[in-house]
Amino acid sequence: TPSGVSPSAKSLGGGKSDNSIGYRSTDWIIRGQVLDSAGQPAADVQVSGRASIDAAALVSNAAGSLMDSRANPLMDNRANPLMDSRTNPLLDPRGQAYRIQAEGLETRTDAQGRFTLRSTEGTPLNVEAVLSDTLKAIVIGVSSASEAPVLRLAPTSTLTGRVTAPDAPLVSDFEGVEVFIPGTSYQARTDSSGRYMLANVPAGSFSIVALNAGLGRAMVEGVRVASGKLVSVPDLPMTIKAPAITRVVPANGGPDTRVTLTGRDYGASVGKTFLVTVNGLIATDVQRISDETIRFSVPRAARSGDIVVLVNGIPSNPMAFQVLKRLELSPGHQEMRPGETSTYRVDAFDTDGAIVPVPTVTWRMEGSDLEIASTSVRALTPGQGRLIVESGSVRDIAVLRVTSRAPRVETVAGDGTTGYRDGPGLQAQFNGLTGIAVAPDGTVYVNADRTPMVRAIDLDGTVRTVAGGPEPGLVDGATSSARFGYLTGMCIDREGAVIVADGGNGSIRRVTREGVVSTVAGPSVPARPGDYVAPFVDGASSSARFYNPVGLAAAPDGSLFVADMYNHRIRWISPDGRVSTLAGNGTPALKDGPGVLASFRYPTGIALHPWGGLMVVDQGNQCVRRISSDGMVTTIAGDQEPGYLDRTGREARFFNPIGLAIDPAGTVFISDLWNHRIRKMTWDGVVTTLAGADANFADGPVPGARFNFPSGIALDPTTGDLVVTDANNQRVRRIKF
Repeated sequence: TPSGVSPSAKSLGGGKSDNSIGYRSTDWIIRGQVLDSAGQPAADVQVSGRASIDAAALVSNAAGSLMDSRANPLMDNRANPLMDSRTNPLLDPRGQAYRIQAEGLETRTDAQGRFTLRSTEGTPLNVEAVLSDTLKAIVIGVSSASEAPVLRLAPTSTLTGRVTAPDAPLVSDFEGVEVFIPGTSYQARTDSSGRYMLANVPAGSFSIVALNAGLGRAMVEGVRVASGKLVSVPDLPMTIKAPAITRVVPANGGPDTRVTLTGRDYGASVGKTFLVTVNGLIATDVQRISDETIRFSVPRAARSGDIVVLVNGIPSNPMAFQVLKRLELSPGHQEMRPGETSTYRVDAFDTDGAIVPVPTVTWRMEGSDLEIASTSVRALTPGQGRLIVESGSVRDIAVLRVTSRAPRVETVAGDGTTGYRDGPGLQAQFNGLTGIAVAPDGTVYVNADRTPMVRAIDLDGTVRTVAGGPEPGLVDGATSSARFGYLTGMCIDREGAVIVADGGNGSIRRVTREGVVSTVAGPSVPARPGDYVAPFVDGASSSARFYNPVGLAAAPDGSLFVADMYNHRIRWISPDGRVSTLAGNGTPALKDGPGVLASFRYPTGIALHPWGGLMVVDQGNQCVRRISSDGMVTTIAGDQEPGYLDRTGREARFFNPIGLAIDPAGTVFISDLWNHRIRKMTWDGVVTTLAGADANFADGPVPGARFNFPSGIALDPTTGDLVVTDANNQRVRRIKF
């Protein structure tokens, strides 16, 4: 075997001067031999030497490369080229550190398989002989003190393994981690699952290194590679630690809410890059206070989801955060009396529509006429104020008015049982009360859908039947012989007669003060069996057709307005009885606009406004609409969604409103059927609750009064009170101001 190294080149700093062949005194001269698999000298084999990098040193010196944006696409900031390793080589984790090759360290063997390598760097070498991709040999760490290396060619092997991140369990994408044998050309990149393969590796014992800017580094030493084998390398555990979130305060909030995260390994002390996301959206105004504390603002477009901190692209554990979208104060807008206290509740909904059980909100009061303590508001003096509840940029406002008057609810007629009985008011019986109207002299008229009669309540409280009988039918004439179908709305015309909507017969009927019944519009005789009666026809009174008319309003000129419920239209009956459509196109929808281009959905209540135009309860759309004098339809309050909210305009909520009345000042009162309340609305759409709460019965001051499906509502022109048909309580009630 030839000598491995020149005897005079024994130290890193020394070497033999041999000017006859051009060697310098500082060169290392390494001589060796390559044998084939049979042990014979192998001629013309390529031999190369690479600097034998210490694997441990290489790994520890790689910390400066952890900024590589290729480690995690979340770290790629093309807007800032200083963060991109492709434009700043100082950030490249590969850095050529493990590929350094001194000049002249490649040669080929002679006929006896001998070779000579000269190192000008004075660094131990990894010497490799390559006959083909599958026949190789290697000796690791040849130095001046080594024996002459003999490399015996043998079939190569394939190494497989994977990288892991045990301290960062949420890392799922390992693509692009570099795996290599230091000081050799054997390197590979992992796939997304972290697996890699090093092909055509010669036999030997090696250190396997994994390096990645985002995940850190890992090393396995002493991996033995036998010739021609498939070698499974132990897992390479990357050293990076994932950041952790232990607490989020608050746990919910609207956009712009300031949030504090408490946790660990946020990278402040070592200057690692970081960002915070809320359901994937990057947070704003982020401050990293320390390794344990971060503050940020919820971005305005964020939705409920997980908060995640990424440090050098490594994600933390997720922590749930509910982004508030809507706050709803209850009871909302209301009137209070001086000295009265009202306790409020806030319901919160996140961006997914889910209820937030314990929302983080702040409360405050604007105005000196009321004061707030926690969630209780106390009225001080007549006036008004605004109660505001907010979270970040999300808020709700309740307008509170303090007045000295305290309305009361009293029962006018009905004993609360179901039946039919005339007589003294509190002894009378009703069955399915619906419409109500008050004559100029104060007489109250009511009807019911289960007893087809028009009944009157005189000023002394006596209940009497005006027209109709217990059996339904369609008969005009005097009181005793007249018959109706099921009755709904009613009003008083300019002559003091009662106009009733006969939904069962699809017609509008008139009852004089003497009890004589006539048909104003619609069928005047009952249909014969098998006859088809068209549900919608405009035209002369006798040929016009309605489909369950409900609300009625009488104009001073003798004309009538009808809420034609199932035709989804507002109809007009001229003084001479001709019927035409004022608004609505018959399509059940919510659409504002000019008259017949607008759409309604089951309109019920209707009333003339003293300032002009009509107000309409559009029950199917859960809203109140206005028809101006020029026929333009506008939605004033409510917006299709059923519920209960005292708000302004389309933020208000009703639940099957049915009737309305308007006082001379223009205030609109609505019977909110399924909310069991009487609501109050200003001209500009501010909705408050006048009386009622849950389904029950109670007379007395309005905070404690209760209704059970109030339906008809009318204004008493003699007193300014409201009268209400309380359907399920089988009573007629009065709200006295």
